[in-house]
Amino acid sequence: MFQKEDLCPTADDNKHISRAFPVLIAEMIARYTPGSNEWPERGEMLSKIRKNMPSDRPLKARKTDARPLGVFDVNEGSKKGLVQVLDAIRERIAMTWQTWTGKVRVILGDWLTSNNLRAAQRDRVDDVNSMERIDYAEEQSCLWHYALQATHMNIRVYYGNATTNPSSLAAHKGLLRRVWDVKKPNYAAAKSPFLLDTIS
Repeated sequence: MFQKEDLCPTADDNKHISRAFPVLIAEMIARYTPGSNEWPERGEMLSKIRKNMPSDRPLKARKTDARPLGVFDVNEGSKKGLVQVLDAIRERIAMTWQTWTGKVRVILGDWLTSNNLRAAQRDRVDDVNSMERIDYAEEQSCLWHYALQATHMNIRVYYGNATTNPSSLAAHKGLLRRVWDVKKPNYAAAKSPFLLDTIS
């Protein structure tokens, strides 16, 4: 049974960290020093550095047996990858694209999945058929991503895009002929009589 003491560092943990720390620094120097790509023995250095890295849990990687569809060898961390994995799912369950797109498919995922799906749909809005437009997909956040999604959408609505969102800060900036840096709000301009008169 798990005990809170299991989280407390031990003397062995301290020794492991002490051995790993200089190795991590050496790797950062060899990898990220400007011009290190041109060092003649850089590959040999990195190899020796990796051998010196202590390991306390040398577990071998193994392919997960995920049911019912198994594992897909597709990187879904991008718009292109997400489109590919949706098509791979359809192929693995042997559906035609007409059958696959005939029903709404709820895509449950994290913020990145939702964001990539929305972006892919936006980019393909005028494509040739429902499969290519991905208009069958309805994204839904996992429970632990609701707050992040809500924050992202609030910021997006507020800052927005002057062309696609007339209620955004960017659109109002254009109407008022003001230059706003959303990273550094121009408080003097925000409090100016012209702006207050315009708002009222």
